[in-house]
Amino acid sequence: MKRWIAQIPWKKGLAFGLGGLLFLLLLDNVLMPWYTRQRAIVRVPSVMGLSAEEAVRKLRQYGLRAELIEIRYNPEFPREQVLSQNPAPGAEVKPGRRVYLTVNSGEMPMATVPNLKGVSLRNARLQIENYGLSVGEITYVNSPFRNTVIDQSPPPFSRVPRGSPVNLIVSSGLGDSTVVVPDVTGMDLTEATQVLQGAGLRVGLISFEENPSLPPNTVLRQLPPAGETLLEGAEVTLIISRPRSQERSRDGT
Repeated sequence: MKRWIAQIPWKKGLAFGLGGLLFLLLLDNVLMPWYTRQRAIVRVPSVMGLSAEEAVRKLRQYGLRAELIEIRYNPEFPREQVLSQNPAPGAEVKPGRRVYLTVNSGEMPMATVPNLKGVSLRNARLQIENYGLSVGEITYVNSPFRNTVIDQSPPPFSRVPRGSPVNLIVSSGLGDSTVVVPDVTGMDLTEATQVLQGAGLRVGLISFEENPSLPPNTVLRQLPPAGETLLEGAEVTLIISRPRSQERSRDGT
């Protein structure tokens, strides 16, 4: 035996010994802790109802990590209170596992109402949802361009709480019935608009002509003229008066 040991070069023996020592150190400091962690479990504590800061601290004490995934508004709870968690309380997980938290913002989130006039109803629905709002009441009226938004409430670019409804007035197309065009010449624009709407028609293009002898916004002519028949919901073009001073101010001359 001594003869066999003596035959081993001392350098090789030293390397062999150092290799064994390194293996023992690796086993003790890396492999065994890793193996132990793989078999260890942690029972997730409940952090719901705690503040976000308290929840992070408590999860850290259990060897877990907190990660905020959502901020939601709930008026029934204080600001920055944890509303929900995943995994749920009591779940068994490995040490170092992330616990995802939903926290109360404490402030009602706001949204901007998009401009929906002139877009299709389908497009309007998509935009309303994309802006974090909801589709409210939809009212149909006879007018050209079927399934097109004519008006909306709240108006475009209003700031409202997220989830608020947006009410739409949508064209159902021209009606099947015909109506007689009323005579609105000599009326002011407001009265003429009401008379035309009462007859089932709409005010279309409005143009101006100088007429200093009449009050401004008086209807001088209409197209088509009174007595003709149109499909319900059709438009009537109005030519209204404008005094000379307004004409000059508009043209800058």
